[in-house]
Formats: sequence, structure tokens, C-alpha cells
Amino acid sequence: MAGAAASVLALAGLTAIDTRGLPGRFPPQAIAFASYLDYDPSKDGHFRYGTCFVYFLEDVASLPGSPCLSEETGRPNYLLVGDSHAAHFWYGLSRAYPEINFLQATGARCKPEVDSDLRADAMCSKLRDYVFSDFLATHKVDRLVLAAAWDPSDLVFVARTLDWAKRRGIEVTLLGPIIQYDDRLPRLLAFAARDGDPEMVDRHRLNLQPLDQALRRLAASKGVEYVSFYDTLCQGQSCLQLAGPTIPLQYDSAHLTKEGSLLVARRMRALHRPPDAGSARLALIGGG
Repeated sequence: MAGAAASVLALAGLTAIDTRGLPGRFPPQAIAFASYLDYDPSKDGHFRYGTCFVYFLEDVASLPGSPCLSEETGRPNYLLVGDSHAAHFWYGLSRAYPEINFLQATGARCKPEVDSDLRADAMCSKLRDYVFSDFLATHKVDRLVLAAAWDPSDLVFVARTLDWAKRRGIEVTLLGPIIQYDDRLPRLLAFAARDGDPEMVDRHRLNLQPLDQALRRLAASKGVEYVSFYDTLCQGQSCLQLAGPTIPLQYDSAHLTKEGSLLVARRMRALHRPPDAGSARLALIGGG
């Protein structure tokens, strides 16, 4: 009897493994959401992994002269700088603002701060030195767009970076923290669909609004444009979670899917269109 019971349990376990967790327990919408747990941003191109979004020290050497930093004469050139929380915006921005040429110099865990030597690894130090000391010293961009997985300790470094840009006459748009969760959004959406509890996802949202407000105030004090994604994506106690009927806005706790990147950029543009296509200023969300 014990052997028979063990056999039944083994068969059940193998069945669960073979069917990847018995998906029949979940409604079709939940299964569609859960499929994004396997999402690989390196395969759909919207981060531009290994080129414009560098992962290794040797990758930084490929940036000079690459299409990532190719300027155009017919359009304003905006340089997007930061970590993966900057890289996931490039796809959407480049399509929502076709009158602007978005250059990209981003790296894993590399915050766009001019003097954070003690906090940066070798790759990020090299990337930062190239962008701020080499590229911007010899190339005139129309605007810097700075984004990162900000935390409160970044405020002093962001302030120094904004001062650095102001001294050199470089216009800046500062992107605030993206909406984030304490678990992967596709998983939360799947369980919310299974349980019929649409408010569950919002209960797992991290409270980054104090940081958002601190960055907004900092940007206003330095006279730069600020984008608040709480303004762009949230209304009342709920924030946008989907880029399509069964497409999560984000594939993990923070990073945008390709469709999410485009939707966020389009919402940014719809809320505050550039006032003049000639100047092509972003003029997005917030004070400054």
C-alpha cells in the first residue's frame, strides 16, 4: 500500500512537472499573464542588450561610433542615460516621439551620476566616464534624459549631476521611479485573475511616492523637467497594469515589456505634447 501511494504521488509530481504546474487550475487569462514569467527582454530587442545596454566591461568599448550614439542633423538628439530602468524606455520613446532621435548609453546597474565613484563598479565607472567626460565633451546633444532605479541615497548625486549639466548648458529631463511591486507583476496578475480579486495587484505595489515627490522637488529646484510615472500611470489608488488585454505592463517587478514601453511613452506624450515640433522639447509631466 505504501508503495502504491508513493507511485501515485510520484505520478502526480511528474504530471505537474510535465504540464508546468497543472495550468488547468487557472483560467485562460491567468495562464496568459503567467506566460510572461518566461519573458526574455534580450530577445525582443527593446533593451538593445549587449550594444546600447551594456552588461560587461568590454561592451563599453563598443559604444563609441556605434548606432547607439549616432547623431542626426535633421532631428533633435536626446541622450538617454542610466541603468536598465532607462534602457526599457528607449523603444517606446523612439516611437512615440518620431521627431526626436534618441541616443542610448545605458548599463546594468549604472546610475547616471557624474561623481559616484565609491558606489560604481568598474563597468559603470567606465561607462560614466565615457558619457560625461568624453562623449558630452565633444558632442552637443539637445537634451539629456536621465533614468534609473532610484533610491533616496541617490538624491545628492542626482543634484550634483543636474548642476554639472546646468554649468555646461545641457537641458535635462529627469524620469522618476517607475511603478514597482513586491513580486513579479505577471505572477500577481495571474493570481488576481484566478481569485477574482482585481485589487490584489495594487495591494502589492511598493510605495515610492515619497521618493517621487523628493525627486520632483529636486528637479523643480534645479529648473529641469520632471516625469512622474505616478502622474502618468496612476489614478486614485490604482495604477496601470496592462499594456493589452493579456499583456502585462511589466515582465517582472519593475521592468517594462516591449508593449509596456510603447504604451508608457504614448501616455507621456498624450498628457503633455511637445509645444513646438521644431524645438521638440519633451515637456512631459511635472514641474521644473
